[in-house]
Amino acid sequence: MLGYCGPRWGEMVALRVRDIDFRCARITVADNAVRLGFDHAEEETKDKEIRPVPVPQFILKQLKEHVQGKHQHALVFPLPDDPEKYLPRPKSEDDWFAGAVNWSKVQPITPHDLRHTCASLAVSAGANVLALARLLGHKGAKETLNTYADVRRRLGPGSGSDGREVFRRRRFRRDKRW
Repeated sequence: MLGYCGPRWGEMVALRVRDIDFRCARITVADNAVRLGFDHAEEETKDKEIRPVPVPQFILKQLKEHVQGKHQHALVFPLPDDPEKYLPRPKSEDDWFAGAVNWSKVQPITPHDLRHTCASLAVSAGANVLALARLLGHKGAKETLNTYADVRRRLGPGSGSDGREVFRRRRFRRDKRW
């Protein structure tokens, strides 16, 4: 979900079953779980805005199975041994996330790197900078362009680009029929 929908870690772990709209293929990002020592406090999102975020069908299918039988107020991604507690952000080289990264044989990444992946995928699919800013919960395009240098290169002022040519080139390389 982090790599395709782009929530911040705290926004993802604060998601509740009621925040998933299976019919419209969206999640509502309304809360943020902030770690305070060993506990978490639930707050507003970083930009203090509630935002809808589109969810790809293959993730929606997995979410539907994952939350089946859970109460509407239940956390979607709780601590495995305590469904009332938030899942803490992975922080060490020996935690579950690092293990998953090692198992997948990709370069070392952090959960936040997956947010950058989401931005790159959105640009490659033709999203303009304003749509990307809304998806990521930024106050405006300037914050998005300042945060994501790669996006600035492709969509910056004067580029005349909305990202579609990047998508076309990548798609053509993968599928010679197109």
